[in-house]
Amino acid sequence: MKDFLDLFTKIEHAESNDSFLNYLDSNDEWISISTNEFVSKVKYLTLALKDMGVGHNTSVAIIAKSSPWWLMLNYAINLAGGVSIPIFPNIASKNLLYELEDANVEFAFISINENMEHLKKVSFKNIITKDVDMDNSISLDEAFKIGEKLLTKDAWAKIKVSEDNLYSIIYTSGSTGKPKGVELTHANMISQVLDTYNVLQPTSKHRVLSFLPVAHIFENMLMSFYMSHNVSIYFVDDLTKITSMLSSVNPHYMSVVPRLLQKIFSSVRANVDEASMVKKLIGKMALDRGLKRNPHLEKTFIDKLFHKLVYAKIQKIFGSNMSFLISGGAKLPQGLANFFLNIGLPLREGYGLTECSPVVCVNSITKYKSGTCGHVFESVEVKLADDKELLVRGKNIMRGYHNKEEQTKEVIIDGWFYTGDLAEIDEDGFISITGRKKELFKTSTGKYVRPLKLEGLLAKSIYVDSPIVIADGKPYVVSLFFLDVATSTRLKEKCENKNKSYDKEINNILKKLIKKANKSLDKHEKIQ
Repeated sequence: MKDFLDLFTKIEHAESNDSFLNYLDSNDEWISISTNEFVSKVKYLTLALKDMGVGHNTSVAIIAKSSPWWLMLNYAINLAGGVSIPIFPNIASKNLLYELEDANVEFAFISINENMEHLKKVSFKNIITKDVDMDNSISLDEAFKIGEKLLTKDAWAKIKVSEDNLYSIIYTSGSTGKPKGVELTHANMISQVLDTYNVLQPTSKHRVLSFLPVAHIFENMLMSFYMSHNVSIYFVDDLTKITSMLSSVNPHYMSVVPRLLQKIFSSVRANVDEASMVKKLIGKMALDRGLKRNPHLEKTFIDKLFHKLVYAKIQKIFGSNMSFLISGGAKLPQGLANFFLNIGLPLREGYGLTECSPVVCVNSITKYKSGTCGHVFESVEVKLADDKELLVRGKNIMRGYHNKEEQTKEVIIDGWFYTGDLAEIDEDGFISITGRKKELFKTSTGKYVRPLKLEGLLAKSIYVDSPIVIADGKPYVVSLFFLDVATSTRLKEKCENKNKSYDKEINNILKKLIKKANKSLDKHEKIQ
């Protein structure tokens, strides 16, 4: 398998799975699309797009939430020879217009109303829509009908792609300037799909719950991997429905970000705080042990007791089939990782970047070490520079930044991609990310502070959503706290019921958090 035509052919020749792709209707009932239906509709869309003028390297924007239709368009664009340009639904209008212009987007699939006033001003050659009204466009159903009339054995035999073809241009956040378009080829993506099989071996009997944006390269790649194995995929685009849908779907696999795990833990902690005295005492002891205990140690009698009384109930939130829960996108706090492993969830952490298509390393089911990002993918090489920056080489490395030759040369040198992340590799080959190379703050006293380390210590409270350390050019270190809405609201209600000052209570909690963090910090790092 070398390109997406090969991957699509593999899907086509698999035994049809009646629940291949699944989405929720307006009544929150699951609607299923079979493997055969997916294959047919992709063929229709491919030929319809070619008929509209999509060809080699034609940029086509996908402006929609994650869904089966997103995947159909993505495959059809690539099989027609085009390049998909995923646009995040909540993108700022300034970045939206910049990305459309930078990628020279001529065609678009639009299925959301956000930024509609700006989109209507863009001059597209053709627009396909679903659930939105736009002038000079055709509906998705109309596109299917056009392609169905064009589909013949001879017409499909003319579909050809190359592993060197651009698969997608994915724009990274513009936190350091304008967004950069990462050019990924078919070969980049297929290498990842093949390497993932060394970590997971799914079958058509398995189910996946997908709630991360498919516009993000990690979920994008995983969807193709699961589809190549005929796995049933269930899409949820509303975070408030995650818990109920976990019990409804009872999935075997799911990818998450640390923030979701933090929210689940905060909710559990809040429920424990509101329990009766005995249950509250047992619950707090169990949660505290779960956060601190080394999950690799053999379970004691007390661990088994806590599992029966507390952990098993939390584990049920994720259903009874969870075989692999992969966390990526940000560093997973060690305590949180310990907790979910200790309650019996197969939580594994990985690391990657869009420029690496994206996975560099991951903990597998059988080979894992808590607190690390695991081993490198099979076709990926890594090494550390003299300053401990992680360098990556392999089939997964991007072709370059779109229209940014100089910036590409700055990060790809002699075939090695310079990640900008500092890392450690232990004697067993497990990789740990220790910080960002450029995220060093220099105080006015000349001392250096690494904010990632400090923010990790300050994020351990259930009342904190995210902390931001401020130190660059300052005489000492301070922190700005964004509070977790759910837990801080509950605390406010408790204070009002007991006629206590909420402001005083939350400030005391934060002061204790800072005091505890400062105990492990050097003098110049301490938060003032």
